[in-house]
Amino acid sequence: MDSTITNDGPQEISLLESLDGEWIKLPLEVMRDIGPAAQTLGGILKMT
Repeated sequence: MDSTITNDGPQEISLLESLDGEWIKLPLEVMRDIGPAAQTLGGILKMT
């Protein structure tokens, strides 16, 4: 988890929270080339 400092002290936020609702969008050709890596990244993001 990342830690940021506010006036109220440290605040913990997760990677998913830091994405601010944005999703990684890749062109179809790129997804075909890096399919297994994209699946691994998706699994890591789901676990955090």
